[in-house]
Amino acid sequence: MSTLDYLRGRQVGAADSAAGASHRAKAVAGEWRTYSEGLQARLDKVSEGQIFASAQLSGATALAKALEEELRRVAPNSPLLNPQVRDQIQKQGMAATLAKNGYDYDMATNRVSKR
Repeated sequence: MSTLDYLRGRQVGAADSAAGASHRAKAVAGEWRTYSEGLQARLDKVSEGQIFASAQLSGATALAKALEEELRRVAPNSPLLNPQVRDQIQKQGMAATLAKNGYDYDMATNRVSKR
């Protein structure tokens, strides 16, 4: 075997090795692309849920305002027209929902913490 044959063999081996590494890199990149697309789909779904929840809140707020106006008309001395009473009722509702989902809610500080 000549030196030239040896060098050609090394060159062919290096090319095969580089081709294998390139193939592996493309496979790993494909796996990451698939993973990334899955994450994007999950993010899109959560974003849609957040938009829907915001729309529900807007609807509930509009309803509460209409009910408050009607209450002012039919029972102007109702304790439910007191902002402090309404705030307390809202915080109690928030605390109950957060508790069901594993959170503690401090009504005095408005802080939420995971249990």
